[in-house]
This record gives sequence, C-alpha cells and structure tokens, in this order.
Amino acid sequence: MSTEGSLVCDVSVVAPLFRTEAFLPELVRRVDEVLGASGMSHELILVDDHSPGADLEVACELAQKDNRIGVIGLKRNVGQNLAAMIGIMHTSSRWTVL
Repeated sequence: MSTEGSLVCDVSVVAPLFRTEAFLPELVRRVDEVLGASGMSHELILVDDHSPGADLEVACELAQKDNRIGVIGLKRNVGQNLAAMIGIMHTSSRWTVL
C-alpha cells in the first residue's frame, strides 16, 4: 500500500474484471458520477483477471480517455479475491473501495 506522502487522490475504486466488457463503460460512468458529485478526487483500478473476453482491450480504451483509470492485465486467471488484492496493492489513495 501507498504511504501518505505518495497519495494522489482521496478514493481508489478497485474492480476485478472477468467477462465484463459489455458493462465496463457504464461502470466507469457511474463511478465518475457518484464520486464526482462527492467532490472527492478518485482513481479507478481495473484488474483484468485474464478474461477470455475483450475486458482488457475495453479497459485500455477507457484508460486512454481518462487518466484516472489504471489497468492491470494478469497473465493468468487468479480468481476474484486475488485479483482484487493485486488491485488494492496498486492504489494511491487514503481510502479504497472494492
């Protein structure tokens, strides 16, 4: 986890991905809507758990449009819990939402 001296935002949202490409844009929109309305700065960490779908490609496209989105592509499927923990290890905020 990050130390307080390296915090770059208020809230990190971590989302493990597996066959989620169809609703990823909506997830990004809703996270931005809710946290944007709160006035808190945020980042969204998307962790592709080696999905057989287009999750990684869609996540990368979204990240190119918004620098608050980080993408981690795992080389093999590790399961939702470990994918979430990997995402948490890459956060840079005081609070993390899973």
